[in-house]
Amino acid sequence: MYSITIKNLGKSIKVGGKETILSALRRNHIIIPAVCGGLGICGTCRIKILEGDATKPTEREIVVLGNLTEKGWRLACQAYALSDLVIVVPVLHSKKSKVRKIKEFEIDPDFRIVPIDLDHDGHISIEEILIAGLSKIGLNLSEVDICVLRSLASFSSGKNVVLSYGKAIATTDKMTGYGLAIDIGTTTVAISLRDLIGGRLVDETSMINRQTVYGMDIISRISHCRNKDGLAELKKAVVETINVSLNKILKRNNVSKDEIYRVVVSGNSVMTHIFLGIDPTSLGRLPFKPVFRRMMHVKAREIGIDVHENADIITLPLLGSYIGGDLVGDILASDFLEYENSILIDIGTNGEVLLKKGEDIYATSVPAGPAFEGMGMRSGVIAKDGAIESFRIVDGHIVEYSTINNESPIGICGTGYIDILTELVNHRVLDKNGRFSQASNERLTIKDGLKVYIVEYSKNTVTGED
Repeated sequence: MYSITIKNLGKSIKVGGKETILSALRRNHIIIPAVCGGLGICGTCRIKILEGDATKPTEREIVVLGNLTEKGWRLACQAYALSDLVIVVPVLHSKKSKVRKIKEFEIDPDFRIVPIDLDHDGHISIEEILIAGLSKIGLNLSEVDICVLRSLASFSSGKNVVLSYGKAIATTDKMTGYGLAIDIGTTTVAISLRDLIGGRLVDETSMINRQTVYGMDIISRISHCRNKDGLAELKKAVVETINVSLNKILKRNNVSKDEIYRVVVSGNSVMTHIFLGIDPTSLGRLPFKPVFRRMMHVKAREIGIDVHENADIITLPLLGSYIGGDLVGDILASDFLEYENSILIDIGTNGEVLLKKGEDIYATSVPAGPAFEGMGMRSGVIAKDGAIESFRIVDGHIVEYSTINNESPIGICGTGYIDILTELVNHRVLDKNGRFSQASNERLTIKDGLKVYIVEYSKNTVTGED
C-alpha cells in the first residue's frame, strides 16, 4: 500500500498496487471528473504528480495529453502508484443559484398535521377510535401505517397525527412538517426545503452528483450498470449526495430529519431509474425502452434518504425514453401548456427541447454537457475552479474573461464556449457557417494543421498550453 497526498485538498489516502489512482480516489469519496467513465478517452481525470513515482504513461495518455506527461500531468484512470505520491486533482465546483419565483403553488391539502383525540367510546381498538375521530372532522383515512399503531400503543396526550395522501403515516408532538424538492441532474443535485404548513421556501442547496466519478454522461452511467454491483454503486452514490446536502441544509435551519414527511424527485429517465434502484440498461440498447414511465410512490426507508422513515417519496413521471421527469417539472413550473405556441429548453448535461404548436407537442433530448465540457473539445472542462466561464471582446481586439473562483485558467466550460462563439460571430472573427474569417487577427493561428483562436496564451495557463 502507498500513500497519496492530495495537496490542494489537504487529504491523504491509501492506494493498493493493483488499483488506479482514479479507483483509489473513488473509494475514498474524492470526486473528480471522468467523463468517459475511466476509459482513458476524454482526458478529464487529469491530475498532476508533484512528488513520487507512477507507472509509465500509457499509449492513451500520450495520445490525450501529449507532452504534458513530461510535466507531471497524468490521467488518473491510467496511472498506478509505484511509491508514495503527492498530487493535485481538479476540484468540481457547484455554485449556489438564485431562485426566481416562476409560479405560485397552492399547498397540497392531502398533507395535514392533526391533534389526536382518543376520547371516544364504543370502539374495539385504539385504531378505530382514531379513524372515527378524524372522520368526524371530515378526514377519511384509507390506511393507518404500522409505525403509527406502534406509537398509539404507548399513547400520551399532546400527540398529533401526520396525514399524507389519505393515510396516517406518523405521529409527532410538533405542528411542523417539511417537504423536499430534489432535482437529480447528471452532474448536479439540487435540493429545496419547503414548509408544508405555510408553503414558504425555507432554504436550498446544490452539490455535484457523486455519480460523476463513474462517468459524466448518462451513457457512461448505463455502461457502469452493466458491471457487477454497478447499479448498487450508482444508487449509493446519488443517495450519499442527497444525504450530505440534506444534512447541511437541515443543520443550518434547525430542522430534524424526522420532520420531513414528503419528498418529490425529478430527474431524467436514467437518473430516475438509478435512484429507485431499477436497472436502466434497457435505455442503452434498441429499442431504448424505459422499464417504467408512471409516477412512482415509495417510502423513504426503501431508498435510504435521511428523512422520516415513513415519508412519501414521489418521482415525477417520464414522458419517454430520454424525456424524463425533469422536463415534467419544467412544464409545471413554466405554464408551458397554457400557450398556443411555445418552446421550452432545458440545457444541462442532458439537454431537452420541447416545442408546442397548437395541440401538437414535440420533444427531443441531446447530451449537451459533453458537447461543451471535456469530450471532444481540446480545452473543454467541467465547471470547476479555473474554468473560463465568461468571455468578451472589448474595442474590437481586447480579450476579457473570468474564471470560476478567479483561479488561473485551466480550460473552458460550457458557458465560456457559448460566450466565445457569440463574441467571435459578433466581431466577424467567425462567420455564421462556423468558419474563421480570412481577416487577420493576432489570436488566430495554426495548430496541428487547424486554424484556432487562442483565448489565453500558455504562459498564463495552469496546463502550460494555449
